[in-house]
Amino acid sequence: MTVAMKVAPEPVPEAPAGRPAQVAPYVLRTLTSKALHFSMAEIQSEMHVDRPDDVALEYTRLMMGFLLFHPRPRTIGLGGGSLAKFCFRHVTSARMRVVEINPHVIALRDEFCVPADCERVRVVEADGAHFVRFPPKRSDVLLVDGFDYDGLPRQLCSARFYDDCFDFLMPGGMLVVNLHAAHADYSRHLQRDQGQLQSLDPRRRR
Repeated sequence: MTVAMKVAPEPVPEAPAGRPAQVAPYVLRTLTSKALHFSMAEIQSEMHVDRPDDVALEYTRLMMGFLLFHPRPRTIGLGGGSLAKFCFRHVTSARMRVVEINPHVIALRDEFCVPADCERVRVVEADGAHFVRFPPKRSDVLLVDGFDYDGLPRQLCSARFYDDCFDFLMPGGMLVVNLHAAHADYSRHLQRDQGQLQSLDPRRRR
């Protein structure tokens, strides 16, 4: 039996000027899993209740393929709780900054067993595009998994964003992006992003 339950988040301050208000997600529970949704059409995240640190969705397992190239990353920029939990448990050398723009999603971190802030992981409420433009330091790996109610935000697929991601990474670093192959705009996003990545000059560094 599946039961849909909307978890009321704590009161959130008014969005700063220039940042639109964020849509509150809801949690869909079964006896064995929890899933985060903005609508029934698409699932944002899923967790096995008895194995909360597993990466349950196929695309998240694919994104973790970066470990073939960076088995001991020093720092990781992360977008979603599933990836953060897996890395926290299995990639103990990593130091993670998890950037999330939606305070309603952050309010559900305990619901999805996201580790509390500590030396190894820290959740930051911020615009990911702004964060990579002005990072506190560079990272070895950047995982971008930033979908909202309307799909992939424009600020996370612009030429400026990919320029900033390039500068955000250490030499030899890796960018991993979820473009959601089943999304109606997938082909357009893929074509645009491929063109932007090809235009990057590998010699350009801050």
